[in-house]
Amino acid sequence: MPKKKLRPALPKDEAEILEKGFAGNIAESKRFITDGHSLLLASALTKETETKRPEDYYGKPPKDEKIQPLWDSVVSRESRTANFIGCGKIAPILEGDDPTFFAAIRHEYGEVVAVNPWILKFAVRAVGADGLSVDSGSMWFQKPIALLRGKEVVGMIMPMRFTGSDFKDYDLSGSPVPLDGGNDAVSENVG
Repeated sequence: MPKKKLRPALPKDEAEILEKGFAGNIAESKRFITDGHSLLLASALTKETETKRPEDYYGKPPKDEKIQPLWDSVVSRESRTANFIGCGKIAPILEGDDPTFFAAIRHEYGEVVAVNPWILKFAVRAVGADGLSVDSGSMWFQKPIALLRGKEVVGMIMPMRFTGSDFKDYDLSGSPVPLDGGNDAVSENVG
């Protein structure tokens, strides 16, 4: 049976990107913006980006002294170049659940990690990212994916917890898709 093709697009519906891509800034910081899934450099935000505080957040806001070591580790790590190659969906494990949509990120040696497509779209647009990199270590698929503007790290997002076997139905050999291109909707048309 032929493998499914990834849809070479990120979400485009503005309300959906805001709803699913950013849960609100929980940081008590002037330097960083985070909702726990993405971490963005406040000075890199585009003018259009709104980063309101969530109304229903009752946790303890992370402070700079907790965020800075993570940021520094990503900025100083040995990295591999990575590219967005498209979106797909994984069938639900339990009957009645919705499928899980993912954006596939492939590093320069061909391995793939999944991220939430709405988080990726929000974060890329929020900081004007034009590139991606991943950790070069053996546990790279569990580490933050760096969002780059030129060679500078301007943000990062956490990967989803999937393995290569979760993508077995997909052809992962497609060409890289520009982060600012592919402005089509992620929907039932994916996969």
